[in-house]
Amino acid sequence: MKGARRAACFSEIPLSAVREFASEPTDEVARYRFYGVSTSKKAVFKLGGRPVIYLPENEGDWIPDDQKWRHVRFEHGTVDFTHEREWRVLGDLNLTKLPGLYVLVWSATEAREITSLDMPVKKLIRGILPMEHLTTFL
Repeated sequence: MKGARRAACFSEIPLSAVREFASEPTDEVARYRFYGVSTSKKAVFKLGGRPVIYLPENEGDWIPDDQKWRHVRFEHGTVDFTHEREWRVLGDLNLTKLPGLYVLVWSATEAREITSLDMPVKKLIRGILPMEHLTTFL
């Protein structure tokens, strides 16, 4: 977190590249797992989402304090997360304000569990993607 403001973080990596970034639930040292939601960039932008600003730590002073939540440290050759193509939304993203979404889970069993849940966002779910099966095609 930069500054005093929290943000929800997203990546705009294509589904075909998810295999390069996420790991199976059994991988104890993984940075990311095959769980999440997918929606359109247009919808996230409409709700205030913006691409992050990749800059060295000592070059971000010009960013106003109320926008520091968009700054991600970048140090060429040592700290580089630009491959994540990150976007952020200030605060929490209210999923019920999205026009629709897909849910990513690891297994078909988890997909069935999601389907059986009663939750406000359920009517917005367009599909549930069990990554255990999809990753064999990616």
